[in-house]
Amino acid sequence: MTKTTITACGDCATLCLSESILSALNLRVGDSLEIEVDNGRIVLTPNKEPVSPLDRLMHGVTEDNIHRHIDFGPVAGKDMG
Repeated sequence: MTKTTITACGDCATLCLSESILSALNLRVGDSLEIEVDNGRIVLTPNKEPVSPLDRLMHGVTEDNIHRHIDFGPVAGKDMG
């Protein structure tokens, strides 16, 4: 049995899951889980709604790492028109 600690993260509480648990359940950071309480136990179930690869990639985009627009000047060929 693996143990973890509930920690504060802003106004929320978080649980840290080890890489081995994530791997065993085929989960990644950003995946959606359903949470329920059953007889005093917390039950986490992977959300069955599929997440597109684009959604998974976009989950990691932040204001700090987003690429800014680059202006290469006016279109100069037939490939863009």
